Amino acid sequence: MQLLVSLLILGGFVFLVVRFWGRYWEDKPNRNQALLGWVTKGLLLPILVWMLLSGGIMGRPSPWTAPTGASVPGGVSKAQVSFKSMVPVSLVVGSYWAAASFGWLVAVCGLGTESRRGIR
Repeated sequence: MQLLVSLLILGGFVFLVVRFWGRYWEDKPNRNQALLGWVTKGLLLPILVWMLLSGGIMGRPSPWTAPTGASVPGGVSKAQVSFKSMVPVSLVVGSYWAAASFGWLVAVCGLGTESRRGIR
């Protein structure tokens, strides 16, 4: 349930960024490609790297996650631990990505205007 809520919040971040950047790039021919690249590089790639590293792809337990107890009957698996750690990671990565995106948009709009009266 927590993962679903964090994914909904993450989807909200993506929606807001795409909506405002889409307005700025209305006349650009490759707008959808640029937005998809920005979402992929800034949001999906860090989450995927975290998932792979916390899932034990290195062959040993990662230093930032708790031991899984997979050898204990009734213990949790590595996949469950990896998905459980995705809740805070997706919220942190999503909020930082959205903040960086909006900061970049403000800078681009501010530098592209002749005077402060042109910003609306």
